[in-house]
Amino acid sequence: MNIFSDYLIELKSIVMLSQFDEKQINLAEYVEQLEKLIMNDNKKMVDKKYELGQLHIAYQLIIDELLGLKQKNAFK
Repeated sequence: MNIFSDYLIELKSIVMLSQFDEKQINLAEYVEQLEKLIMNDNKKMVDKKYELGQLHIAYQLIIDELLGLKQKNAFK
């Protein structure tokens, strides 16, 4: 696995779990918390900018997927 697929799986899991949980998880806030963790972790072996970029790409894919699903449901 790589950083991108790890974040993609994590964010998809958050979205799926929030559908079944009474407490809705704000995905944007969750990603913001991950950004802070990445920036504050001095033990990171991977370049922080690279890791943030991978997180943002995964986040954008999830958002695009969610928007696509909402648009499909709107046409039903």
